[in-house]
This record gives sequence, C-alpha cells and structure tokens, in this order.
Amino acid sequence: MKELKCYAYWHIIDGVQCRFGTLLVGKGNETIVGNCIMKNPGSSKPINSLCLRFDGRMDFSVDATMYAIADLFGIDKNGGAVRIWNLSDAREPDFSQATKIIRQVDDIMTFKKDVPTYIGWGDFWKDEKVSVKARMFFEMVQPGNSYLDANIDNNPFFHPLYLMRYGRSKNECKAMIESFRANI
Repeated sequence: MKELKCYAYWHIIDGVQCRFGTLLVGKGNETIVGNCIMKNPGSSKPINSLCLRFDGRMDFSVDATMYAIADLFGIDKNGGAVRIWNLSDAREPDFSQATKIIRQVDDIMTFKKDVPTYIGWGDFWKDEKVSVKARMFFEMVQPGNSYLDANIDNNPFFHPLYLMRYGRSKNECKAMIESFRANI
C-alpha cells in the first residue's frame, strides 16, 4: 500500500459540502513539490471531522484520482506534497451534479506558482461560472510549465485518472506524462 495521506479544510456553505486547501502527502513529507488543478473535489471525504491538525485541516480519505496524482508527481515513491486546487470547491462525486453547485472558497492568492503544476480540469474551464478563475490559474502557471501550450485552447487538460490509468498507454498521454515530468 502506498504511504499517502490527505489533509484538507472542510466547511458546509449554504448547505454544500466544500473541501479546499487540500494537501496530498507522500511518505510523511509535507514539503510542497507541486500543484494539481482540477474541476472539483470529487469523492474524498473526512475521516474524522472532530480531529483537526495544527493547521485546522482534517484527515481525508485518499481517492483513486489522488493515487494517480501521487504517481504523476512521484510523491508515492519519493515523498513530498502536492497542493490540490479546484475550479469549484463543492464536494460532489457526480460531476454532472457538481456543475450545478459551484462554490469557490480556496484563495487563489495563496497559490504557489514556483513549483510544477499539472492542470487536469478537462474542458470545464470553458464554463462561464469558472472560466475567470481558470484563466487566472492558467496565466500564472503556463510560463513555468513547458508541457502547456501558450494558447489555452490548445491544451487537452487530461484528468489525472485518465492520464495515469485509463489513457496511459495512448501516445498523447505518454507524451504528456513525459513532458510534464521534465518540469519536476
């Protein structure tokens, strides 16, 4: 079993469960080695909502997407932490439902742009409810991440689970993984 932990902030806002400030930690090393920006928090949920860490985050379950992120960044083998960001912080595993309940809680001003960043939000960035935030992220990270084309429209933004599992044997995914890892 991989030595991965997930910690995040958890609030219910207007009746919507929100997860933000997510840290995916490999081998107990919380040094941030990268960012991953996706659509929404998905299925990861609090393990014990009564027990807070020193920074106010809770323990969360590690879902399949997080294992793919750990593999992409190599934190499952080498340690380190990936800060996970989302275009919407509403926790909803069914993405078709998640698009109906957009919540943006995480403060983009705390984004650490001097580390490799993988963007895996698919075409959700085009949704008018999140496009401003998506473009802000893209403009911050594209210059320092050579795997990204300077034109936002020319990027596939593969979801990490597709990239690292389902599409991994496809040439376009192989090329993306290799190009991204060159930044690490």
